[in-house]
Amino acid sequence: MPSGDVIIVKMSEPANASDLELLARYTRHHAEDAFANLARRHVDLVYSAALRQVRSPQLAEEVAQTTFTKLARVAPQLAPDTILTAWLYQVTRREAIDVVRREARRQLREQIATELNTMNATTADWAHIEPILDEAMAELDDTDRAAVLLRYFENKSLREVGATLRISDDAAQKRVSRAVERLREFFAKRGVTVGTSGLVVVISANAVQAAPVGLAITISTAAALAGTTLATATTATAIKTIAMTTLQKTVITATLAIVAGVGIYEARQYSQLRKQNQVLQQQQALLTEENQRLQSELGDATGRLTSLQDDNDKLNRYTAELLKLRGEVNHMRQELASSTTKETTSNDQTSAQLEAAQPPEAVQIFVANADANVPSGQSLAFGGWVTSPGKRMLVFVEPKITEQSSPDRVGQVFLQGNFIEVPEEVLVQLATDSNFDALKSLRTTGKASSTQIIMTATQTRLILETLKKTPGVDVFGSPRILTGDGGQAVVRMTEQSMVAGKEHSLGPSLDVEPRIAADGTSVNLTVSARLKKANPNP
Repeated sequence: MPSGDVIIVKMSEPANASDLELLARYTRHHAEDAFANLARRHVDLVYSAALRQVRSPQLAEEVAQTTFTKLARVAPQLAPDTILTAWLYQVTRREAIDVVRREARRQLREQIATELNTMNATTADWAHIEPILDEAMAELDDTDRAAVLLRYFENKSLREVGATLRISDDAAQKRVSRAVERLREFFAKRGVTVGTSGLVVVISANAVQAAPVGLAITISTAAALAGTTLATATTATAIKTIAMTTLQKTVITATLAIVAGVGIYEARQYSQLRKQNQVLQQQQALLTEENQRLQSELGDATGRLTSLQDDNDKLNRYTAELLKLRGEVNHMRQELASSTTKETTSNDQTSAQLEAAQPPEAVQIFVANADANVPSGQSLAFGGWVTSPGKRMLVFVEPKITEQSSPDRVGQVFLQGNFIEVPEEVLVQLATDSNFDALKSLRTTGKASSTQIIMTATQTRLILETLKKTPGVDVFGSPRILTGDGGQAVVRMTEQSMVAGKEHSLGPSLDVEPRIAADGTSVNLTVSARLKKANPNP
């Protein structure tokens, strides 16, 4: 063989050799090829974790070398169940923190910030996640952190994650999902909003980047020198190798790259293809998980639909019974209103005598009931009580249908109410000037009333605008209610006040039950208005 030929011998480990097996062979036999395989296997993760924190490629290389040098030194002391990926990640973080602190003391933060600005994020989400990813990872406990590193940093399958953590595949899935959710919550608290699936894809695609060519060779050479028991002179030489300047490292790397150029090129091509394949497998796994989730939700929805259909049949029966009961209630209310009117008329003469014979009440209670079919947009007016000398209270309720009822949806009705106290002469003048003779019919001599009138939207608007601008008119309350078809709404506009040494809830209240008529253009209103007011002459 000619003496000028160069022979390149490429050592390789079995593809399925575990980290601990490689580390054990390196520890027992000082097998540098085993350590070199470990360095090639994990250098991308270590370099990327360092780069995110120190924000400088040169400093990241230095952190990576220091991390693997420490591994070479402490390899014999590592526990048999050590997860090497998690161990390297933690050591990298500590070394990076030390480097950042050292650079801060040297006032090189500006230089690091400049290099940070030159780095381009692959996606908009990654640009927000990258600066705080390692801080978020540090918040996880050791097992959750190891699960995320194995699953999404090194793109291991759930089976491999479970085997490494010594748990089942299902337990590995739950642990990974829980850890990702905690990462998402961490980012959300810092203003970075990203979905769980999006977070997984972004981390898988960007968290681990390819380290510079030749860095693994430089690391394995330097670490092997540090991990082997050598003479004092040899140890000093190894330490000097670690302490080389960036320029010297570049020269050594270039020299080694020339010697092993063919092998490095092939390894790099294989690494790129492997990463692409892992990303595709990860995306396929995500799609499979999403498909399973959707199928589960479809099964749940089908079950709920069957239950809703049964409930709908029951609801139809209940509705028929309810309509029957409503008819009976309306009939009873009409009879009650008629009876109230008769009693009010018959008792008008005796009321004055009773009031004169008995001490006046500290609190007066006024009640008005109304039951009418009111076109949507028009108003029901009732009340008309004498609430203070020379003044009467009128109540207006205007229903508007905002949504029609359907078999699968309850209709909606918006109600606008007004409690307005009007001087007697203003009420008489308004009825005379506007030809609203019906307003006169609202006047009652008692504290209970069932008289009612229906006014058009134009009439209501003119009356309310006139009243609210007239001196002496007081608006006690203007409640607004949105309720469902057939639903009962109660609005109280009261306030607690002391009257005659006792606490009372004074003010107006409105109890309304609207039902959209069959024609869909009017509302059957059942209304009860109440007013509690302190007696001005107790």
